[in-house]
Formats: sequence, structure tokens, C-alpha cells
Amino acid sequence: MDIFCWNIRGINDKIKRRGVRKWLKKNQPLFGGLVETHVNPDKASSIISRVFPGWRYECNYEFSELGKIWVLWHPSVIVSVCHKSLQSITCIVKLPLVKSEFAVTMVYGSN
Repeated sequence: MDIFCWNIRGINDKIKRRGVRKWLKKNQPLFGGLVETHVNPDKASSIISRVFPGWRYECNYEFSELGKIWVLWHPSVIVSVCHKSLQSITCIVKLPLVKSEFAVTMVYGSN
């Protein structure tokens, strides 16, 4: 599996973070998104570095204090963020060993 998107419904809990790490180890994705993280901006980089060590990321904290969307990728992936808003982050993604690029939009439909 190379790509994932997960409505995590909060990743502050240690047990939930452990479950994500276990899933990452088993599935070894390269690119993905978490929505509905419920993490304050001051804690985001610490949580991301513990759950996704060495990975790069973009979040939409400039539109939402709880960072509704996290886009995360392994360093072997090339990502260019095209657009961010309260409800989406759009990127151009180039996976290793794949010839073409593709666009991905991670969406969180807040109500």
C-alpha cells in the first residue's frame, strides 16, 4: 500500500498513536492524510515526529486551530502543495518507482 487517508477522530491519545504506528509498520505507506486530528498547533510537530519519524508534513492550522487535515509523506516522496483551505489540502505527488505524478486532495467536510 502506498497511500492512505484516515479519519482519526483525534490522535492525542497514546493508545491511538500506538495503533497508528503499528498500522504504519505493517502496511508501510509512503503518503497519506489524517483528518479530524484534534491536536493543538503547539503539539503537532511532536506528535507527528513520534508517530511518523522522519516524515514530512503539511497541516491546515492557518485555517483551523485544531489542524483538521494533516498531509504526511515519507522522505522518498516528492510533494508540492498547490492549495490549502479550511476543508482541503491539494498536492501534486510523485512516488518513487512511479513514472507519473498525480494530484491528491485530502478533504475534511467540517459542519
